[in-house]
Amino acid sequence: MDGEYIHYPAQFRPHKNHVYILDAIKIIKYVTYCAVTLGIEKQVKYIGFVSDEDVKALYKEALALVMPTYFGPTNLPPLEAFALGTPVIYSDTPDFRAQIGDAGLFCDLYDVKSLVHHLKLLIYDKDLRKILVEKGKLKLKEILSNKIEDTLESIFDLYSIKLSTWKNITNL
Repeated sequence: MDGEYIHYPAQFRPHKNHVYILDAIKIIKYVTYCAVTLGIEKQVKYIGFVSDEDVKALYKEALALVMPTYFGPTNLPPLEAFALGTPVIYSDTPDFRAQIGDAGLFCDLYDVKSLVHHLKLLIYDKDLRKILVEKGKLKLKEILSNKIEDTLESIFDLYSIKLSTWKNITNL
């Protein structure tokens, strides 16, 4: 099963954008849109809680970590993927680009064909996989070398911006 699946370690929450991945699978496999309702249930496995050891194996054997989320950029899965040598395909937003730089591929959340394109690149271009794994290791090293205070300050600054967008909802 080495490299015959993608890995997205996220709960089923709307902002995690699992449907985006299903759309890509639909195009690649020529099946319909959503797992059970639309006919791709055999390509999608919900395995529930996974032990730490199994999580490591999932990352190591996956074709890629695919993370089409709308929220971040303080997400840990790309860093876990870097540590375990797994290429990353991430949402194309300025925040995510700032988080991982050129260590991953970025998919357009408004065009599922961009994910299809990146998956095909990783399937057929073994050199690209190696380059992304190496860049991921370097990026992780860079991130870990930053002072924890700087990292926390950045996280809190970004959170305060997002929090401010929710404060006015109670007044509606």
